[in-house]
Amino acid sequence: MSHFAPIKEITSEMPTVTMLSHVWYAKDIKTAILSADIIVNEWGFTDYRLDIYGAIDKAPSYSTDCFEIIASKSLPRFVAMRGEANPITVLQKTWVFLNSSISEGLPLALGEAALTGAPVVCTDVGASLRVLTDPDTGARFSAVVAPNDARNLARAQINFLALLDEWAPYANDPAGFVAPTIGDKPSPEVVEQITRRMYEKTEERKALGMRSRDIVQKSFGGERYLREHEQMLWIGKARYDLLRAPTRPKMHATRPSNQSLPIPSNVWGTASISTPNRRPLLSSIQSSSMIAQSMQASTLMTPGIKSLFDATSYSKAGSKASTLAPSVVHVQHTPIKKAMPARVIFMTRNAGYGTEISSIRTR
Repeated sequence: MSHFAPIKEITSEMPTVTMLSHVWYAKDIKTAILSADIIVNEWGFTDYRLDIYGAIDKAPSYSTDCFEIIASKSLPRFVAMRGEANPITVLQKTWVFLNSSISEGLPLALGEAALTGAPVVCTDVGASLRVLTDPDTGARFSAVVAPNDARNLARAQINFLALLDEWAPYANDPAGFVAPTIGDKPSPEVVEQITRRMYEKTEERKALGMRSRDIVQKSFGGERYLREHEQMLWIGKARYDLLRAPTRPKMHATRPSNQSLPIPSNVWGTASISTPNRRPLLSSIQSSSMIAQSMQASTLMTPGIKSLFDATSYSKAGSKASTLAPSVVHVQHTPIKKAMPARVIFMTRNAGYGTEISSIRTR
């Protein structure tokens, strides 16, 4: 901010409009040259210069087109493409700063020109309007026109150079004085009057440019810069703390779990089965079938016990325990009354078996 101090005295003697733009299509240098053609060749202002500073080799083909337009419009005496230069030196020669871009982000060149007190004419693209507008009051002391409009761009330059039209109230004219205006075809008398007014209103034009300097200082000054960056850091810290905060465990409704009970058995060893809280009641036939199916899955069944379930009574009940493994001991099958004790026969009729089966021995 301190690098671009107000210009105390303008070094150029003739009304000079300055551009600090690289020569390529986004800056729309062609439209600026066409606006100069309107000012010089159509309206007849001979006290006018347009100096374009910026890299010419950025877009060589576009630069060639610009040189051809200057030559074809007979403007080499009024428009010059001067290449790169020091911005401070350039702004010391500036009566009005011009930016004719069709695309912009945050044009810092506009702020730099305004800090030196140079009035600004620019197109309404990107953040150009925001750079030149007071954030609190909405006041603006720079000319903003539509992009790609050479005639309005030419009119805005002349109005600012001579403080005409909307800028006439800042010219300190005597009471009752009516400032001239630019028509489509101004007469030579009007052109001479406006040209003389350009030289007379140098101090008033500079004072108007200093108002834009105050706006840029308010919008991009160090105090606002520090305040907004501090706010950004606090917001970042709050987001960080929010993302790093420990999450609370979610409370879920618990269901009553099944109970796992160990059931001792001399046949299968110690096993555990899960019994629900509400166990359905089974008939004696279902119970015996379940026991037979459980013994069917056991690989520890001894040949003696296995032969008990090969009896005719379990074959009728649907037991398939005899097909699990080949019999190791060959036992001669006899009628059930001779093969099993009377106690086993009694339990078969009642279809109830318990742990007493392990004590049964065949004859």
